[in-house]
Amino acid sequence: MKTTLYFEGKVLENPERRGITVELCERIVSEAEHAEEQRDGRFRFWGYVPERQMYLRVIASGDREVLINAFFDSNFTRKQRRSR
Repeated sequence: MKTTLYFEGKVLENPERRGITVELCERIVSEAEHAEEQRDGRFRFWGYVPERQMYLRVIASGDREVLINAFFDSNFTRKQRRSR
């Protein structure tokens, strides 16, 4: 997958997002537990990362070919329970 300059600078080089790699994001996009389209046409993907015991949210372009953003989402399980 391709990446944006934002992804390279704000995700991969951010010490608070340690452990997030392009490969991990590609895995989340291809094997997402949950996905939804945003209003702007981009997609959100969530997948569980056992090593961190958290869900990772990955934002990708509408064609799912470009990684835009990624971060560990501590609210994902609570959000899922509320929407049921």
